[in-house]
This record gives sequence, C-alpha cells and structure tokens, in this order.
Amino acid sequence: MPIRPIVAVVVGLITGLFAVVAFSNDGDLDTSFGGSGEVSAFVGTAGGGDVKVLGQADGGVVLIGTTGGGAIGVTRLHADGSTDTSFGVNGKTIVAVPSGGSAYSALGALDAAGRIVAGGTVEFGDHSVMFVMRLTGSGQLDSTFNNSGTLSIDRTFVTAQGDTVAAIAVFSDPQAASADDSILVAGSMQDQYGPFNARNLAVVPLHADGSYFTSVPVGNDSFFFGGISDIAYCYRTAVSGANGYDSAASITRRWFPDSSSELIAVGGNAFSSGTVPDFGVVVELDGSLHAINSFGISGFSHFIFATSGTAQVNALTFDDSNRVLVAGIDTSTNHYNLAVGRIMTDGNYDTSFNGNGRIIINFDEAGETSYSQGETIMVQHDGRLLAGTQVVQSSVGANFQFGLVRLTADGAADPTFTSGTSIAGAHKYAFSAGNDFANSAGFTQGEKILLGGIVDQPNNAFGVLRATTDRIFGDGVEAPAYLPRIP
Repeated sequence: MPIRPIVAVVVGLITGLFAVVAFSNDGDLDTSFGGSGEVSAFVGTAGGGDVKVLGQADGGVVLIGTTGGGAIGVTRLHADGSTDTSFGVNGKTIVAVPSGGSAYSALGALDAAGRIVAGGTVEFGDHSVMFVMRLTGSGQLDSTFNNSGTLSIDRTFVTAQGDTVAAIAVFSDPQAASADDSILVAGSMQDQYGPFNARNLAVVPLHADGSYFTSVPVGNDSFFFGGISDIAYCYRTAVSGANGYDSAASITRRWFPDSSSELIAVGGNAFSSGTVPDFGVVVELDGSLHAINSFGISGFSHFIFATSGTAQVNALTFDDSNRVLVAGIDTSTNHYNLAVGRIMTDGNYDTSFNGNGRIIINFDEAGETSYSQGETIMVQHDGRLLAGTQVVQSSVGANFQFGLVRLTADGAADPTFTSGTSIAGAHKYAFSAGNDFANSAGFTQGEKILLGGIVDQPNNAFGVLRATTDRIFGDGVEAPAYLPRIP
C-alpha cells in the first residue's frame, strides 16, 4: 500500500506574494526546489488575510490565500517549485466572495479525488459569515458543489452575526475508492439569544455536494439559515466556565477501517471572565458529531499548560494510541511560550508525558527574552513529536523567526534536533530579512516537513520551509491507516 500523505496546512498574512522554501535532511536549503530552496508565487494584488499550503502526494504544492480585492486566490507548484501552468489560468485561480464582502481568512484541504476544498471568513462590516468553495484538480470551480462551486453559510436573520471559520477538514474511507467526502467546517457561531451575543464553538458538516445535513441526526443543535427553509444540523456548544465567547481553532479526524468508524477532535479556546484565566479546550466527537461522554466531562477536556497564566490551544492531532496531542501558548512566565501537551483517551492529562502531561518550551537565551507560540503539532512514526512555532526576541522588536521543536515520545526535548539556537531540541530559521512569523506546519510525502508563515514584514510575503529529517512514516512501507487518501 503506498504512503498516504497528510495535508499540511499553513496560515499567515500575505500580500499576494506566496513563497515556498525546501530543506534537505539536516535542515539546509534544498536547492532542487526552485534552484535555491525558496519559491515565490504572486496571486492577485496585495492582500492581508490568511494563507494555507497543501502538500500533494506527487510533491506538488497548493497555496491558498486572500487577495487585495478581498477574493480568495489559489495557485499550484510542481514538486521542483515551478508554477503548474495547467492549473487555473497560468497556474492560478481567483474566486470572488459574495458581493459586498471581503475574505480575511483562507483555509483549505484536499479530498480523495484531488479536489481543493477552500474557504474562510467573509466580513461584511456589520457581520461575518462562513464561506466554502471547491475547485477541481485543474483549478476550476466545481459545479457539483452547491451547483456553483461556492457556498456562503449566511444566517442573515441573526443580528450582527459574527460567524467565523478557523479550520476545514475533508475525510473519506482510505480503503474505499469513493470520492464522496464529507466536509467539516469548524469555527465559531454567534448566538443572538445568548449573553452578550455569545459566540459558541461550532462544527458544521456538509455533504460532498455542498448540501446541509437536514434529515440525518447529526450533532447536538439545529438552526435556520437566512433565506432558506431547511433546518441544518451541526455541533455547537458553549464551553462551561467561560463567558460564552468560544471558538474552534483546529480539527482533526481519525478513521478506523476495521469498524468503519470515525473519531473527531476539535481544539479551541474559551475566553473567561473575572479572575478565571483563558483556557484551551479539546472536544471529542464521534462520526455523527455527538460528544463522546467518556472523554473528560461530557466530551470536554479543559486544558491549561501551567497552574497560572492563560492558555490557548492552536493545533491538535491524534497519535497511534488515540491520545490527543495539542500545541499552543502558555503565559505563566508573563510572556508567550510554546507549549505542548498530551491527553489520554479519558480526557485527563497523560502523566507519562513529561510527568504531568505538559511541557513549556522557553526560548529565552543569553539574557534575551523571546516570545514563542505553538501553531502546529505532528507525530513521527517513532512517536517523537514536531511542534511548529514562531519566535521573536523582545529587544529586537519585529525580528521574528521560524521555529521547529522536536520532543521525544515521553515529552523530553530531543537533543539530536538542535540548530541555530541553544534551546535543546529546537531549530530557528531566519527567513528573508528575519522578520518572519511562523504560523503552522505539516508533512507530506511521508518525510517532508513544511513550516511556514509570514515573511519579510512589513511586506508580509508568504514563506514555507520544507525540511526532511527522519522519515515521518518510518521506512516508507505504509502510513498509518487513518490518514486521508490523497491521489
């Protein structure tokens, strides 16, 4: 069975200029990628929204971002970094969002047929909505998705609606040939009937054709959309202990071929009130978006990295034992630090991981205070973990750098993975002018690590570092069965 890659997602501000960088085994630039290891691609005019990068099985790279006109732009590169001119028009596709709106975030995933599911939050001034679109493998709007290729999840009857998208997940049975993938759109949904027009953590499921789940018992809530009479089902919840302003930040799905069942984890954040610190939250759902009550308290696990300070969960994934790994931010030292944790299948901290289920990586060195925050988490075949981060030295101001940390399976820093810093187990990369903000990372082709974000501030170009360390999936025989099948 061939290696099945997992989608690598990167988020960052852009100017319409996308850049991709590749590294060799030891973290050096991979000169076979664009001649220097760095590739830039320009899509549309200068913009200011999010970007994602998706790694294809053939080594190709799909970049998704916003343009200066508030549209969503997509481009594709070959494995060698050259533009794939067979995609869209001369290698790019620009899709307008609904009239009067402007996209300020961009998300994406690849489905089993190689189609690109993208979207983001569209702002209309007095409200914002979830927006989803799908392109064919050749970069054209897919008319089999909502008849037009785009879908605006617009609940216009809600006063000052503030719905947002933070993550999109596409998944199908990796053992099946069907490309009829369901789509999960995760983010926040405003509730006009809650306190202060509260926003709830939400996951909206869509059929592969872009239609809502209207008759299948999915999720725990139903709601009307403006302009149509259907009742659509979703998962929406207010996090206990918070003030009602909650949002998903990441979503991951694991497939079990033997039982044809699915496990879903949603990572998010709860903004609390009074003296209670902000905290992260992890929710486990089954394939029908119902909370798994054996996980934490009614499917919820509150997550704080230390006994003081605030915490945010920005990314999560499963390991082979169905434990949830999270990466985010801890502020217990009065400034942001990268933090990583592991949760058992019952929702409690895994004390076999660094003794208490959590580790905080402080990038302070040589008397210099440095701020860092976790943006992604990945698991290697041998159980070691990779966390992507951004690092900034406080005395230098805007001197941001990309960072990548590797931990052993028991949560200790891996001393064999250190470069550009005295912090054990960490790499720091000065991309372009050094004013770089790493947003997330992923891996593709079984061994390529992608780390990317904003580069060359204030120009805000988009950059990706591609590194090869140990093979992520072992000796290349087979990837874990729960990974999505991508052609």
